[in-house]
Amino acid sequence: MPGGACVEVGGVNANATPNPLPLAEVRTGTMWSVNAPTLPRAPGATAGTGFSAVSCATASSCMAVGQDGGPLAEKLSHGRWRSVSLPAVRGARQQPLAGVACPAAGVCEAIGSSLGLLGSEPLAERFSGARFALQPSLPMSAETAYTGISCPSASSCLAVGTDGNLVAAVLRGGRWSSTSVPDVAAMPPDTYPIPGQSSEVNGLTAVSCVRGLRCVTVGDDEYDGGAGSNGPVDEWVADAFDAGAWQTLKPSQALSIVNVACATPRACMVTTRNPVTLDGNVVERWNGSRWTLLTVANSDHLYLGAVACPTAGTCFLAGTENGLVSIWRWQAGAGFSPEPTPSPRGAVFVSVNAISCPSASTCEAVGTYAIKGGARYPLVVREQS
Repeated sequence: MPGGACVEVGGVNANATPNPLPLAEVRTGTMWSVNAPTLPRAPGATAGTGFSAVSCATASSCMAVGQDGGPLAEKLSHGRWRSVSLPAVRGARQQPLAGVACPAAGVCEAIGSSLGLLGSEPLAERFSGARFALQPSLPMSAETAYTGISCPSASSCLAVGTDGNLVAAVLRGGRWSSTSVPDVAAMPPDTYPIPGQSSEVNGLTAVSCVRGLRCVTVGDDEYDGGAGSNGPVDEWVADAFDAGAWQTLKPSQALSIVNVACATPRACMVTTRNPVTLDGNVVERWNGSRWTLLTVANSDHLYLGAVACPTAGTCFLAGTENGLVSIWRWQAGAGFSPEPTPSPRGAVFVSVNAISCPSASTCEAVGTYAIKGGARYPLVVREQS
């Protein structure tokens, strides 16, 4: 994206405290610092309160979405966060928003779910300057849930998710249409997945697109290991989408995949999580033809699930280490280095879900944190030169 900022969003681990609030961390130069945002407190906030996704079109224009006792959307404009009006869906008890993409200042596309008495339905909303408006429904089947979205332009987006299989939908000309994602389980058994295994659960979790709607989607595929196995086996799922055509990619590690960021179709980074140890200190780089495994740091308590790559040679990873905010920078030729990042005073635990970086020079991060006893607060951490 154009501009000069990174924004990271997240929520507090529900086991740490029952009442978290959104946090925001901002990077604009060389140091991170804690600042007080103007995020309004929504009534009826629950343990799931927080931002699930964020997108910045420029250094001064960002949108973060999630839930706070109801659907939550906050817009950053010229250094101030302001609440954004969201339309109500008739009959819906909850409307959590899971993803957002802003290809230009004042233009965003958000996805989520409408939860009612009869179950859940996909939700798509478009922001055009002042408020969100409902769009015609995303393609769906029973229990379809969209979790990731990327929009390289105001007129084209790709949304991904699951209905028990790999699901994707394309937005063109204001209309959503489904697109068939390659089924990993249908691939030749001598290539991928592991021979003799059958697919149990398929789901795409994230997508990153560049100009021309050239995208890389990622997710997790769980397989029954079959006779003699110790149980289900997790496999990465990665696919490239280009001009309506799909190509299956084959990452090198059998880890749970979390997120993806691409600066170009030949410069992507994905984050992972070890399904056994639950740490997330391993990433993979895609150069258009092969994957390269990279270890960020040798730490059993580091989990970096969020990633943004403003350039082909620069990526930011965000997550937690020992319950505190942790942000790392990857630079081509130099490798990984931790960014000095403060956490809010008195925070018992912080969970980071997303980061957006329109350039390598300025970053802004948002999310939630909570202190002992359940008190909850918003947070902005800004890096200033």
